[in-house]
Amino acid sequence: MIAFWSQRNGVPACIHGVDMNNLDRLLDLKVAYLILPKVDGIKSQVNKLKEIGLLKS
Repeated sequence: MIAFWSQRNGVPACIHGVDMNNLDRLLDLKVAYLILPKVDGIKSQVNKLKEIGLLKS
């Protein structure tokens, strides 16, 4: 709802997304900043697993 009204009024919005369910809708609303901690956490885990040799690059 914040993303919709922000986009409608030309105000940049920063949205904290809990999961990926509404990602397409938020991208359609041209959200200025989208924070997805789950995605960032997975990236960090993959990088660490590669670093210690449990995953291949």
